Amino acid sequence: MSAESRKHPLGHAHELYFWSFVVAVMILGMGGGVTIYEGILRMRQPHPLEDPTWNYAALTISAVFEATSLAVGRRQFRKRTGRAPSLKAIRRSKDPTVFTVVVEDSAALTGVAVAFLGVYLEHLFGSSRFDAGAAIIIGAILAGVALLLGYEVRGLLIGESADPEVVKGTREIAECDPAVDRATRR
Repeated sequence: MSAESRKHPLGHAHELYFWSFVVAVMILGMGGGVTIYEGILRMRQPHPLEDPTWNYAALTISAVFEATSLAVGRRQFRKRTGRAPSLKAIRRSKDPTVFTVVVEDSAALTGVAVAFLGVYLEHLFGSSRFDAGAAIIIGAILAGVALLLGYEVRGLLIGESADPEVVKGTREIAECDPAVDRATRR
C-alpha cells in the first residue's frame, strides 16, 4: 500500500493515518453520540427490563471476544513499544494500527463492564434509569476514546516529528556511517 508511483511519489503511507482518523471521528460522532442520545431517551421514556438472561449472555460473549482481542493487541503493542507505560507508548508510536486496537478494545471491555453493571442494577432495583445511565457513560467512554485517537492520529496526519530520542538515535546511527559527514535536520 505504500508503494511509490508517478501519481504518488511518496507512496500511500499517510492513507493509514487518514483512515485511522476517520475511524476516530466515526466512533465519536456515531458511536458515542448515538449511545448518549439513546441513554437520554431511555431516561425520559423508561422501558422496564423483562428478562435479563439474553443481556447477560450477550455481554459475557462480548467480554470474552473483547478480552481475547485486547490480549492479542497488547502483545503486539508491547512487541513494538517495549515496556514504556501505555499512554507514553501511544504518544511515541507512529503506527496507529496497533495502538488503535489496544485503545478501542480497552474501551470496549470497559463499556461491556459498565453495561453489565447497568443491567444488573436495573434487574436488582427494577429501575431502567441504571441501564440508561450506563448507556450515557458508555457513550462518554466512546467519545473520550475518539478524542484521544483523533488527537494522536492528527499529529501523524500533519507530519509531526518522531520522538526526540528516536531522532537522536537515528542521527547517531547515520553519523557512524563513514559515507556520512554529518546528519542534520532539513
